[in-house]
Amino acid sequence: MAVPFSKSKRDEIAEKLKEGARIFASQKGMKKTSVDSLVEYAGISKGAFYNFYGSKDELFLEVVEDWHTDIYGMALDCILEKNGQPNANRAAKAVYEACRMMAENGIMRFIKNDLPQLLDSINGSELMERYHGDDIHIKEVIKYSGLSLLITDDEAVDIIKNLAFCVLNSGTDSFWHAYKIIVNSVCKYIVK
Repeated sequence: MAVPFSKSKRDEIAEKLKEGARIFASQKGMKKTSVDSLVEYAGISKGAFYNFYGSKDELFLEVVEDWHTDIYGMALDCILEKNGQPNANRAAKAVYEACRMMAENGIMRFIKNDLPQLLDSINGSELMERYHGDDIHIKEVIKYSGLSLLITDDEAVDIIKNLAFCVLNSGTDSFWHAYKIIVNSVCKYIVK
């Protein structure tokens, strides 16, 4: 008979599974990541995996939500930082740093290649209720930042999402220099 995991061991294993999912997502993608490779990484049996997650999709959905929390939390921190900079400059820093974080961690590759399939596979299930897309997160950052916009929230969301998708072409250092100029210009257009 299998011995149940202690609370601390369960937390450790769950974190190890998410760590493995993040690594494999950025290296080879969700589609090519098997439950077998995830359990090997976490040091548990395949049967034990299902004590933590009902499916591989559920694990990857949790990883996506963790990424959202990290990225949008950091962005909000940049905006709320009282450093004497105008609102538009703090907003630009938030967008720039969030996009840089996504590019450096392989998140954009996952969003482009795997997120649509993940969302299709959970569409209509109770898992879909747990997913909060970028639109919701960006609107929350705008709301909690206290920034006044010169355009609607929906227009700001569309612009910010388009800026993020530009990061898919971020192969060189010169890209980031040009990108910073673009982000600063756009934020001056949308933030009072």
